Amino acid sequence: MSLPIPQSSIDSVTGQFDLFFQQLSVGRNSYVTVIKEPIKVLNNPNQNILPGYGIDSNNLTDVSYISNTGVFPAVVIYGKNINLDKFVTLKFNIDINSNYLKVKEDAMNFILNGIKTEKVYVDNIAYIPANTPVIQNFFGLKYYYFKLNEIQ
Repeated sequence: MSLPIPQSSIDSVTGQFDLFFQQLSVGRNSYVTVIKEPIKVLNNPNQNILPGYGIDSNNLTDVSYISNTGVFPAVVIYGKNINLDKFVTLKFNIDINSNYLKVKEDAMNFILNGIKTEKVYVDNIAYIPANTPVIQNFFGLKYYYFKLNEIQ
């Protein structure tokens, strides 16, 4: 069964929708910084001494840490500042006492996959994102909404 809407029209509309996201995020300098647990690297792997057992000759130079951070364009939705009538097309209810993060797939993958996400920074405030995002699908163009819990 073919769609009653031509593919060129769908591409045009999704392109405008994506441009709108770009203007709300990149155009307004709205980025999210995702901080993951640092990666621990043993600088002297030939040494076979377990920490706490026997003579501990490990020193601070034997272990180093590599930061694991990503910066992504995002749209932040502050529940207290929104007009709920404009969000009727979402597939979830917005709590006016909560904040939400809208990102693309690359940011969603970075947040959820690999090493544990410690926190995300939005507008210089640290949050912990929910583990399961809500997906907004618009003719194959997907955005992911994370509920943000502020770190006290």
